Amino acid sequence: GVPWAVWVWTSNIREAGTDAGVFIQLYGEKGTSRILELDNAADNFERGELDKFQIKLEDIGRPYKLRVWHNNSNAFSGWHLDKIRAGNLSTGEKFTFRCAQWLSRTDGDREIVREVPAIQPGSQPLPVLEYSVAVHTADCRAAGTDANVYICLVGSRGDTGRRDLLFSAEHRNKFERGQVDSFKVLAVSLGQLKSVVIGHDGSKLGSDWKVEKVVVSLPDGTTFIFPCDKWLKKSGSSDCEVVLLPQEDVISAESNSQQTAKSSRKTEGPCKYQISVFTGDVRGAGTDANVSMTLYGTLGTSQELRLKESQTHKNKFERGQVDIFLLECPSDVGDLLKIRLWHDNAGLGSDWHVEHVEVSQCLSVGFSPAVVFPCNQWLAKNKGDGLLSVDLLPDDEATPGLEPTNEKALNENHPEGTLEEEDEEDSFEEEEEEEEEEEVRSCTRRGNLRFLSSAQIRPFLEPRCSMWSISG
Repeated sequence: GVPWAVWVWTSNIREAGTDAGVFIQLYGEKGTSRILELDNAADNFERGELDKFQIKLEDIGRPYKLRVWHNNSNAFSGWHLDKIRAGNLSTGEKFTFRCAQWLSRTDGDREIVREVPAIQPGSQPLPVLEYSVAVHTADCRAAGTDANVYICLVGSRGDTGRRDLLFSAEHRNKFERGQVDSFKVLAVSLGQLKSVVIGHDGSKLGSDWKVEKVVVSLPDGTTFIFPCDKWLKKSGSSDCEVVLLPQEDVISAESNSQQTAKSSRKTEGPCKYQISVFTGDVRGAGTDANVSMTLYGTLGTSQELRLKESQTHKNKFERGQVDIFLLECPSDVGDLLKIRLWHDNAGLGSDWHVEHVEVSQCLSVGFSPAVVFPCNQWLAKNKGDGLLSVDLLPDDEATPGLEPTNEKALNENHPEGTLEEEDEEDSFEEEEEEEEEEEVRSCTRRGNLRFLSSAQIRPFLEPRCSMWSISG
């Protein structure tokens, strides 16, 4: 991994500090980081304080935005964040993310998630836009829901992560039959909107919900309609969530050649897929548990697919091994948008480290190009984030043959890391104001950082990873 230093400034105003768990995620020109929990043994994020952490990231390139949030887990969760600075210890580049807002359910706009563009000399930061989201509940019997609803907007420049839809502009009792509820989602510009993920947590008795459509409007008046007309029911592992495409894309956004390619690829009746699972090449990576997955595409969602018979190995999912499966779905799910992968924790050697997954559709002649889903994390009760399932998004630029996982970076018992000393630290502080330089030099607290997956927090629909510990 690439070593980074992260500095977090809590504002010096009344009740600015928080006791909640704080998380960040960086979006860069080469990809998106894992979700990171910032934590150490000290009392972090107190009023007027500076907290300093060292982390290791995938190579995401130069970051263009950062998402920061907390889990609202304690009585004193409200937090006023001044800014965050991230410095690449390998290249010497530093990026500032100025917030100066509340992350609080009781102060400001009552949001606890903030997106902030990167500020660096010589480059123009991206704008933060207000996306207006109107959710239309269907007008049919029992269509409304009392469950907790969330949404994620996906664009050509990343996504918003999971956002809980708590405060309707029109109604106190949200998501009732025939009702339209409007919400505001603040995010760094997503570019062209590509899809919407909407779902609920299945909580409470009246959780079944029929969504007619979702309408997203931009500040310039551009409007995207995402038709749905589906029930989201708590009757299986994948029923409470749906991926929606904008009506404009379906009707006119693609060229005739693209439409022709999609039509020729569309399979009538049962559809077969070749699924290649790459187990990590790290100690204890293999599993004896029963593995399953679900495919999510532009035309629908597959049933639960059990990965039973490997075409390449009798003893499947062993360390450093590639297992290929041929599976059949009742119908073509369309272009793949994500996959969900999990195991049942059965057997003594159930812990499993997954490097990546590749999925191809079986065509009349050969296979479609493989869609690569990077993972590089543990699915284990006692490793990483302690979860047995993960949602993976495709890497559009990835190709088969990814670099092998670095065992040292994934070892749960990795030796304690240390921040680079004066020379590296000075490279990040030389252009800062004298007061901030003093704060950084005097800060001796070094944090334990834990990688956490979105599926655990489930607020955020992002891949999971293992734990990294750093103490000072």
